[in-house]
Amino acid sequence: MKKVKAISVAAILFSSMMLGTTVTSPILSTTTAHADQVKMVHNKIIYTSDATHQQATVGQQDAYGPVGYAQALTVPTGYALADSNKTTIPLIDGTNPRQYVKVVKTISSKKVFTSIKYVNSVDNRVVQIDKLAGRAGDRKSLTAPDLYTLDNANDATYTLAEGTEYRIVYVTPIPLASGEAINTVKYRIGNEAGYRLAPGQSTLFFIEGRPTTHVAEVIRDADAMTTKINFVDQATNKIVTTTSLDGNIGQTLNIDFPSNYSPVNSEDSQITLNPRVTEQTILVKAGSSESSSASSTASLSKTSDFRGSIMIKSSQGAAIYNNDGKLTTRQVLPAYSSWASDKKMTIDGTNYYRVSTNGWIKESSALEYNGTNQTITTNAQGRKQLFASNGANDSRSIAANSAWYTDRSAIINGVKMYRVSTNEWVKASDLK
Repeated sequence: MKKVKAISVAAILFSSMMLGTTVTSPILSTTTAHADQVKMVHNKIIYTSDATHQQATVGQQDAYGPVGYAQALTVPTGYALADSNKTTIPLIDGTNPRQYVKVVKTISSKKVFTSIKYVNSVDNRVVQIDKLAGRAGDRKSLTAPDLYTLDNANDATYTLAEGTEYRIVYVTPIPLASGEAINTVKYRIGNEAGYRLAPGQSTLFFIEGRPTTHVAEVIRDADAMTTKINFVDQATNKIVTTTSLDGNIGQTLNIDFPSNYSPVNSEDSQITLNPRVTEQTILVKAGSSESSSASSTASLSKTSDFRGSIMIKSSQGAAIYNNDGKLTTRQVLPAYSSWASDKKMTIDGTNYYRVSTNGWIKESSALEYNGTNQTITTNAQGRKQLFASNGANDSRSIAANSAWYTDRSAIINGVKMYRVSTNEWVKASDLK
């Protein structure tokens, strides 16, 4: 008769994985079993952050023991069991058995700060620094500085981590389109070789104590030209006044006539620039109904001093008007561009901001703002709706408890807001 040997199983198991939190489990009671009835197995326990298993593995654990043993779960650092009641898992038999355990990321209560340094990969120069704030584990969206693109698409998001004071993100300048040029404007404007300032761009207004970036439009010298216009009174055959029109060859421009005068020939109200015609005479007559209207309008105009910054809030840009409130044929100011203004004007109930010597834009096209340089953080009450510069609801929102760099604040539809991107604003009441 075969001798049966009794053995004691104390349920001493060995496991190995990354350091983490061990969830305590009941110790398997010491039992007596037959040697040929005890089967030891090796299970691999996979910790995953969602139901797709391998697609979101965050850690694993090797467990050895008898079939059915309630193995204690060792959760990876920074995670917790999705089912807090499931602290053990029974070992199973099979060929290379794997068992999946759902975990969730724990939220750190410690606030961390990180600076993002955007570095030009061409010349290794820092072009912008953004400051991020939040809790460890928070994911932040990164946007390349204006006129740059991210070298690595994976840098579009960044996860805050403790102990990281700054992160370098490499960016590349966006190539200029054909015919474009960039001038750096300081306290004196100089013409680059091959280029000249566009009409109405000869004067800038600097605001003391406030950093302001001025953009001057330039046009190619090869296409630029100036035509002298002599306005001659038809009755006296004498020159009333002269003016000069600047623009590109082939460009059609409206003509601003002297006060109390109008063209004798209606076709002379416009001129097409021709390189073979550098001076032209236009006959005018006095006492026209249009000039009377202009005089009436001028009498209703009012100009006042103003020192501030404005941005174009219309997606279509802003048309430019002259000192008499007449629309000019210059190119419109680009959408969302920023300008310094030194005067306000009201003509027949319409308000204007001055942006150059003889250039004005309508108040309805602009938004006054105050410059700032700070990081703001949204409060904890849900996602925050973003708004456009004109006050319309944006299609996007930003997360609660998220930090954003802002360069300006403004009153939009009677509500104070801070800018977080080119044309996106968040309410001050949604901030901490």
